[in-house]
Amino acid sequence: MREFFLIIGSYLLGSLNFAIILSKAVKKTDIRQKDHAGASGVFRQHGALLGVTTLLLDILKGILVGLACQFLPVPGWAQMLAGLAVVAGHNWPLYFQFSGGGGLTTLFGFLIVLLPLDTAIFTAGTLLLSVLFWKTDLGKMVRVLGRPIPAAAIFGVLAFFIFALIKYGFIWYGLMILLLGIEMALRRLVVLLKDTRRVKEN
Repeated sequence: MREFFLIIGSYLLGSLNFAIILSKAVKKTDIRQKDHAGASGVFRQHGALLGVTTLLLDILKGILVGLACQFLPVPGWAQMLAGLAVVAGHNWPLYFQFSGGGGLTTLFGFLIVLLPLDTAIFTAGTLLLSVLFWKTDLGKMVRVLGRPIPAAAIFGVLAFFIFALIKYGFIWYGLMILLLGIEMALRRLVVLLKDTRRVKEN
């Protein structure tokens, strides 16, 4: 029973999309009208202070779910579903018409608790790759995937999945990272389609 409440609670917690909450509370506007409902969108539209606040709160959501998974404790399948649920809540929030962010920061918060060293290494590699995409012609080759950080994250999660598969096996960490990657890729596809539609309308 506690596994059920953990998973539902994780989704409800994830649905607290702080990009939307803070932009409405502080700037009296819905960030989704101008940009993506995540920390990067808040950075671009409302500045560093609000952007960093959003970033930290989104990470905190994932950390809280990760800690709950460890301290309850719950089996591997429940940890996997709780991680999927908190990211799904961020991406498709119940409280905001199921239109949210991309899930990267919440995913990081969740995994940094469960797999701290591995997550730190792959996060550093992903950020380095995003810099390469930004500063070199490699960015032109992956432009179809969007901005440098989301594009690099796709490769980072794929590499993390292969690593987890080798180190931990498919059940449960390998499967968890695979499904989290698919979940984020689906959300990224929706964002790209919206961006394409917005460009055509303008």
